[in-house]
Parts: sequence; structure tokens; C-alpha cells
Amino acid sequence: MKLEQSHRDALHDVLQWRRDVRHFKTDPIEPEILRRLSHVMDLAPSVGNARPWRILNVESSDLRAQVIADFEVENAKAATKYKGTKKVDYMALKLAGLHDAPVHLAVFTDHTPAEATNWGVKPCQRCSTIPPSRPSTRFGLRRARKTSVLGGSRY
Repeated sequence: MKLEQSHRDALHDVLQWRRDVRHFKTDPIEPEILRRLSHVMDLAPSVGNARPWRILNVESSDLRAQVIADFEVENAKAATKYKGTKKVDYMALKLAGLHDAPVHLAVFTDHTPAEATNWGVKPCQRCSTIPPSRPSTRFGLRRARKTSVLGGSRY
């Protein structure tokens, strides 16, 4: 594929148009849209096409409630970094649509994907010493399988 001016213009338009979203639709998302999203994520570039991301569709209402509670605790901690009107402004921001979102996707990074070693990519030594991410251990989410993560791994 040759990068044409129309591609550059389209990318510029998307980047200029993109905004931080604060209001979310609550309409259900069709499974076909999630399948298309999964396909597009697989097209994202990565070293050796390792695609080290793992994405889980969190469908359990109990797990969703735990994610929301964890966010609220962490958000309150972050608010302590501000004082006066800045703190009031921070607390007024809608930083998550977790109560409204029809779909919760949890994104994790696999620091040692098998695909990477085929291209001579070595595992991140520093990363291997980092304990598993808090959400995965706190909420009991198992590591996502590589295949059809959005369509097949539901918790």
C-alpha cells in the first residue's frame, strides 16, 4: 500500500477531530462491532507482529462492580495531589464512564509473547520483575487466551 495524500489528510482529520470523551452512549454494542474492533486491534503494529496485548470483555456484574470500586479508590488517591480549586475541578471531571458503558474491556500486556521470540525479540528483563497487574490479581481475571480474545474470553 502506498501512503497517498488522501491517507495523510484522513489521518490529520481524525487526529484533529479526536476529543477526550466525557459522555457515553449506553446503547448495547452489537457482537459484530466487537469482532471488527478485535480485527482492527490485530492490525496494530508491534515488533515481530507479536501483538502483546490481551483484551478481556468483562461481562460479570460482580467483576464490573469491583473494577468501578477500584477506580473510585484510585481516583480519590489521585485527587489528594491537588489543593483548593484545582482539587474541586479535578473531582468534577468525569474520568470514567464505567457506570454507563455497555461493554468493559480490560487491557493487559504480555511481556513475553511467544511470537516475539521467533524474531529474536528478547523478553523485557525489567518487565519480568514487575508483579502481575493489580486488576488481574485483585479481580481474579485469568490471563486471556491469544485466540479471539474479545469473542471468546468472557468473565
